[in-house]
Amino acid sequence: MLVSSKEMILKAYQEGYAVPAFNVSNLESLKAVIQGVELKKSPVILAVTETIIAYAGLPYIYSLLKTAAEIASIPVAIHLDHGKSLETVKKCLEVGFTSVMIDGSVFPLEENIALTKTVTEIAHAKNIPVEGELGEVDPENIKLADPIEAKEFVEKTQVDFLAPALGTSHGSNPNEKIDLELLDTIRKELTLPLVLHGASGAKDDEIKKAIKLGIAKINIHTETRLAFIEGMKEGLQKFPDTDDHRKILSICIEKMQKVVENKIELFGSGGRV
Repeated sequence: MLVSSKEMILKAYQEGYAVPAFNVSNLESLKAVIQGVELKKSPVILAVTETIIAYAGLPYIYSLLKTAAEIASIPVAIHLDHGKSLETVKKCLEVGFTSVMIDGSVFPLEENIALTKTVTEIAHAKNIPVEGELGEVDPENIKLADPIEAKEFVEKTQVDFLAPALGTSHGSNPNEKIDLELLDTIRKELTLPLVLHGASGAKDDEIKKAIKLGIAKINIHTETRLAFIEGMKEGLQKFPDTDDHRKILSICIEKMQKVVENKIELFGSGGRV
């Protein structure tokens, strides 16, 4: 069922687990996610970035996600992840996204606040929740969120969820650590659910601790993408002479679905619907 992300994330925040947000770019990644969450009875956020929109086309990718959400027996939200511009946000709201994120983290604080506030006003008028970001998770330029700035940011923008940079970064970086002390300080300054980006390189025990400290939504992309590639390589080896690409893509789906199921177990979202 297609729903807003707000209710599912608030429920997770109150009950001490995290909703998985999986980036989806094609039919295979969508099937892997939906099959995994249906099996585990977990709510889910299907997320697309501007690069995914550029790759798949907004009408195509939204139609796929909307159909899956309407057929699914579990709550499904369709989310814009790391929206960079007001134009992109407006387009996603117009077609029917039920959750949006505006990422103004590359701008100075006041510019980030101004952009995020504008998005919040537009989205809230449509009863759609907004996620904002503070600090940077770019692996080339990690900038931790400041607790005082986080409080000012939330008060001035009225976002529903905040993604503070906590030391993780996009991609798979096995040596990175979640700054749990910083997370705890930010949580004490705020009363809204927090979001973790760049979780692929974080240790499982750190993720569990982060959930206890207020992380109620966790984004996953790199690990499913790597699983797809692993499945493609395995499929090409298993069926070197096939003229049926579906045999190979089925292995990709299986590999990605295993990642989905493992993340649901880690985040504690299974059996919550």
